[in-house]
Amino acid sequence: MRKATLVLTVLFLNGAAPAADQARVLQESEMKWGDTGEPFPNTQAAVVNGDPSKAGPFIMRWRCPDNYKIAPHVHPATEEVTIVQGTFFIGEGDKFQESNLKPVKQGGFMSMPGGKAHYGMCKGTTVLEIHAIGPWDTTMLAN
Repeated sequence: MRKATLVLTVLFLNGAAPAADQARVLQESEMKWGDTGEPFPNTQAAVVNGDPSKAGPFIMRWRCPDNYKIAPHVHPATEEVTIVQGTFFIGEGDKFQESNLKPVKQGGFMSMPGGKAHYGMCKGTTVLEIHAIGPWDTTMLAN
């Protein structure tokens, strides 16, 4: 059952995208973070490249605090994630079950197919780098 749908808009573009034939360099200190709001309160995001609200590839970083729980949800496309900081615990299914969480440590990678229900939890301040194809949204599932 769907409880709410969040359509991620471009919250904080980190400067204009360069022409296709130009290199782009963005230091971590230059990333512009902003609050994500519902349904993920107390988290922040920074769009690194592309535009999640438009068709095409994008890269976004998402930061959550220690012991943060992510309720079951789905995305329309495959979500590929590298853990930049902390440990992310991922579970599959439409009900949050802490006993089914699998750890992905800093430097690790995970891929979640589009339409696949999943949930998670962060240990330590955790930063995820998400690569996906837009337009991006998150549909929360009743838990």
